[in-house]
Amino acid sequence: MTQPIRVLVQLPLDGEQRARLEGPAPGAAFTYVKPRTVAAADIEAADVVVGNVPAGMLAGATHLRLLQLNSAGYEQYAAPGALPAGCALCCATGAYGQAVSEHLFAMVLGLMKRLPAYRDRQRAHDWCDLGPVTTPRGANVLVLGAGDIGTHLAGLFTAMGAHVTGVRSHAT
Repeated sequence: MTQPIRVLVQLPLDGEQRARLEGPAPGAAFTYVKPRTVAAADIEAADVVVGNVPAGMLAGATHLRLLQLNSAGYEQYAAPGALPAGCALCCATGAYGQAVSEHLFAMVLGLMKRLPAYRDRQRAHDWCDLGPVTTPRGANVLVLGAGDIGTHLAGLFTAMGAHVTGVRSHAT
């Protein structure tokens, strides 16, 4: 009899999320650990790891066949020797672009309209004019890092009438 696939999950999942994760793998054995509390023995026993475990703890993971990160960044895991031979590395590129870019856009727009300063003045019951504000319409916007998040951000500024230049960190 073959051993079940051992899946180590280092994500804070509720019961419904766990059921959705486990559903397509009915014969697998799932172990859930809280972020930052994973033990080397847990990783060494796993065939699959879901979550960003410390890269330095993967050296003894000889059974590891798949590492699914919950981040877009993967550089430390792609370094030579970081993963055992034959282990597939997957990341969450594309999962956060829209949400993060909308947050960035809201923060920049808030700064352009001086919202933090007006909030502070409101708390002080001082209803003074803080001077002119700027607008994205007609602005020149430089997006450094035109990957998923940067591309979404460029689209938001373009929709508001800005002239956007994007710079990718890699030619590919």
